[in-house]
Amino acid sequence: MKNFIFLLFLILIPAFLSGQNLQVDSADAARLLQVSGYLREARYAEALPIIELLRKSDSAPVSSSASLLFARYHLQTKKYNEAAGILAGIDTSRLEKPLKKEWFFLGSEVSYNLTEFNKSFDLLLSSFPFLSGGEDTVAFFNNLENLSIYFIDEQYIRGKAESYSGSKEAPFLILALAEKLIHTGSAEQAHKLLLDIIQTPPGSFVHEKTSEILVTFKEIFGGEAEARIGVLAVVLPLTNPETGEPNTAGTQVLGGIQFAVDEFNRSNDSNIGIVIYDTRGENSELIRIASEIKQIEGLKAVIGSLFSSETNTLCYLLHDLDVPVISPTATDDSLTISHQRFFQANPSFSIRGESMAQYLVYTEGKRRIAVVYQDQTYASLIAFSFRREFEKLGGRVTLFEPVSSTGSEIQSITANLAVQSTAGTEGLFFPFADKKFISVLNNAFTRTSFKMNLYGNQDWFSIKELALNQQLTDNMVISSDYFVEYASPAYQQFAKQFYDLTGDEPLRNHFYGYDLMAGLLPLVQKHKDENLTEALKKETSFDGFHNSLSFGDGRTNRYMIFFRYKNGGFELIDRFRVSR
Repeated sequence: MKNFIFLLFLILIPAFLSGQNLQVDSADAARLLQVSGYLREARYAEALPIIELLRKSDSAPVSSSASLLFARYHLQTKKYNEAAGILAGIDTSRLEKPLKKEWFFLGSEVSYNLTEFNKSFDLLLSSFPFLSGGEDTVAFFNNLENLSIYFIDEQYIRGKAESYSGSKEAPFLILALAEKLIHTGSAEQAHKLLLDIIQTPPGSFVHEKTSEILVTFKEIFGGEAEARIGVLAVVLPLTNPETGEPNTAGTQVLGGIQFAVDEFNRSNDSNIGIVIYDTRGENSELIRIASEIKQIEGLKAVIGSLFSSETNTLCYLLHDLDVPVISPTATDDSLTISHQRFFQANPSFSIRGESMAQYLVYTEGKRRIAVVYQDQTYASLIAFSFRREFEKLGGRVTLFEPVSSTGSEIQSITANLAVQSTAGTEGLFFPFADKKFISVLNNAFTRTSFKMNLYGNQDWFSIKELALNQQLTDNMVISSDYFVEYASPAYQQFAKQFYDLTGDEPLRNHFYGYDLMAGLLPLVQKHKDENLTEALKKETSFDGFHNSLSFGDGRTNRYMIFFRYKNGGFELIDRFRVSR
């Protein structure tokens, strides 16, 4: 979460009461002032008894003020749902103007912390009629601007600007929209909007802010706006259609993408823009988005989506567009078969199986391996891919057994494995989709009293489960599409920069977005006058934080990471590039 939003929102209740002729008891006014100070100093044990007393007051201004302070207490202690409930219980029709402003400010901040960004935006906008100018206006726009740039879809801001057309709020919304467009690289559109609203009265906040942006316009873009060398369309599910809440994976991937674009544009004379689309997980939105994407001038690539099914639909809708579509996370093998300009930054299921086969043959010299896999899941695709590749390389799969979701077959299979072990089987590869199999297998091995070299897919990557079953898992080898070396100086430096800008610790999904873009943006710059599809096939590898990236003619990332679980921790073995 951004940590700079709402820092200017203060409790103004004591000042309000002292400046109004509301016949408020001087002792109550003093108590409210005292509580406000306690909250600023986080002296909650002293503040709460006074708040509870004042909330029972017969004076509406006093009880309402105390309830607002009570909501502020819950907000400061990160009890956001409780704060929302308190605000909902306040009769806003009885609030005086400054208290109404405070109610909307608090509501906006609470909604922001609940990641209800559109609601936060709307509540902030509703506070406008109750602003008293000066610092109020600065706080209002700073937060409107930051919400717009980082959390609100461009189309949502446009819709609000249109619905408020002709109102006093309209110039602020247009200015926020221009800031959004600048951030996403749509310089020309932003410039047109700024030229429109510069007509606002000289000396007004909007006029001064617009003038400031126009004066620095060239510096922002490293020269003329024409220095932009391309646009990328980013298509991700950012909102849950059923709840309206943010899609965590989508917003985190987008956060990594935005950070990479910002980093690139600040360090280069030319810039690359992005246009962000929220699919909301709905095909109707994809149809609309695809139509808009086809109208983008200078489009170099489409980034999206997260999930294979939605990515497949997007590719079909864009089949006549001569630019690559690149998904940071989709894994289905059928995508590159069905769509000739589609690229997978995340290794497909077949790559995952092939990588384990090649690793065992080329790195460990294994020739006889048993395979057990969870049936009716993607683990079966990995298992079959492994067997094909392992046998092609001259290895022998001595056992190939599926297990159901219950795992009831594990005990008998383990007994068979004990026999296989004495007959020369050198290890067990067990891909699954359900982490419960770690403990199930551990129990079965314990009863059978034998040990075998163990190899697993990414779903074994659970420090908690591995630690609980260390007798089984110690020294096992896991393959994964991500492994971050958190102790490395490069990561430490990146994490600090990322946190300083976003207020977030970089997580796995952030890296899916960041690493793809950090490798892609220099290619866009290098091949700015060429079709990017062929360049992506030919370029050499790029090393990201979570994995390396190399597509080749197959258009699927061929890197998997192998590491060992040993003595309660992980040791990196290799970033392994599959040979095809």
